[in-house]
Amino acid sequence: MARTTALLSSDGTTYPDLGDRDTHNTGFDRLGQGRPLGLPGAVWITIVPAALVTVLLR
Repeated sequence: MARTTALLSSDGTTYPDLGDRDTHNTGFDRLGQGRPLGLPGAVWITIVPAALVTVLLR
């Protein structure tokens, strides 16, 4: 349902103007590329929300 809603609201296009106006989808190419405190960014993207949810549920 979420995907259908997104496609209907955007007329089937990707999120606009994220950097390269020709492809319209280059804004997320750097997400997860860094290594803060020696861990890959993707690990932090997983750890931080999991820790927040754990705290909220307790």
